[in-house]
Amino acid sequence: MSEQPLVTVLMPTYKGAAYLKQTVDSVLNQTFGDFELLIINDCSPDNTDEIIAAYDDPRIRYVKNERNLGISGSSNLGFSLARGKYIARQDHDDLARPERLQKQVDFMETHPEVGVCGTAFQTFGTKHKTVRYPQNDTDIKALLLFKMPLAHQTSIMRKDVFLNNNIRYDETFASSNDRKLWIDASPFMRFHNLPDVLLDYRMYKGMTSQTKRDKVIAEGKRLRDVIYKNLGFCPSEEERRILDDFLIPGRARIRSKNIIRNIELILLKLREANALNRCFDEKAFNRVLGQYYFKRCLNYAFYGMAPAWKLYRNSPLASFFAPSFKARTVLRILSILFFWR
Repeated sequence: MSEQPLVTVLMPTYKGAAYLKQTVDSVLNQTFGDFELLIINDCSPDNTDEIIAAYDDPRIRYVKNERNLGISGSSNLGFSLARGKYIARQDHDDLARPERLQKQVDFMETHPEVGVCGTAFQTFGTKHKTVRYPQNDTDIKALLLFKMPLAHQTSIMRKDVFLNNNIRYDETFASSNDRKLWIDASPFMRFHNLPDVLLDYRMYKGMTSQTKRDKVIAEGKRLRDVIYKNLGFCPSEEERRILDDFLIPGRARIRSKNIIRNIELILLKLREANALNRCFDEKAFNRVLGQYYFKRCLNYAFYGMAPAWKLYRNSPLASFFAPSFKARTVLRILSILFFWR
């Protein structure tokens, strides 16, 4: 390993001993060799020390915090200690595929305008699916209000762009520090997602406690407040309730035509706010708004009693998003079935 490796693989860990060796091995077995693996032990009460001590590999740098800093604090420490031009994030329980670093470095070296590059990933364990996000910058950023559009655990970042713009992990966010980082970074750099599956994301029973779920929900509301402020959008209490309960959740049970009408009005207000403040690319953001209105009409057709296809088709939002033939057919059928009940 060189004195200044091209890549720092940053891996904060806490209570990660069960899967740590598998993860470290997956990083050390990369086809790309010019990297350091910076492992930050955040005072784990397990045998992490012994697991890492068993390795004799100069690419490993091991740091043990004197006190628990949390995931955001440990990540910021990692940024300050990293020697690489790029920082590749790696969670302590996921597995990097052998060509991950090579493909991401190749892309970053040939696209200097990009500050963050993610990849597709495959889940394993209790759930099995392939997850892909939009590839281009405008489509990625347009989704930030609604969901995570670039998987943090697959990301590689251009370190100097973050440091030069004083962008760090927000330590007031624990469960959603990654998405907050993307929100803070989005005005200063371009994002990209590779379509290649370059990481295996471990899913296991009990990985997310109810306490953590509650924190994710609470922090999600705070994140949306940041974006509302950037957009110049000031939702009323009722609009905020509809956003939190019906528009943002993926499986909203919408039984009221009034709720669907309010969702449409809120989305149109978001469109107007973005047209005025140019927070997101207008075309990409409008497409996302249309897509989300279609999804909520689909929810309404499943649970409601009215022809939701007609509601969608007659909305100004329908001009921004063209659902697939299969999706249109499903919505039509559900609308007819529930209309005639």
